[in-house]
Amino acid sequence: MNVTPPPPFGEPRAPSRAVSPWELRRVFNESGMWAMSLTPPPYARRLVKRQNANPAYNQPPGTLSETWAVWNEEENLKVAIVHMYAHP
Repeated sequence: MNVTPPPPFGEPRAPSRAVSPWELRRVFNESGMWAMSLTPPPYARRLVKRQNANPAYNQPPGTLSETWAVWNEEENLKVAIVHMYAHP
């Protein structure tokens, strides 16, 4: 999958449309981006934040809340931010 960086300021951008969070999640999961980030290059994952999960979200005790960034390192471009729970 090729990821194209945004055009320089002032140049036209590709059309965009609003999508629901569920649609965005489906597109991300089906793209294989997370799997590609496990076998660089050019993609790599970087841990941004890790903390104990908030008990209000009904996760098992000891669960960690993690936020990851997925980078295209050849173009120095962040292509996704991913949140997940790491269960014990």
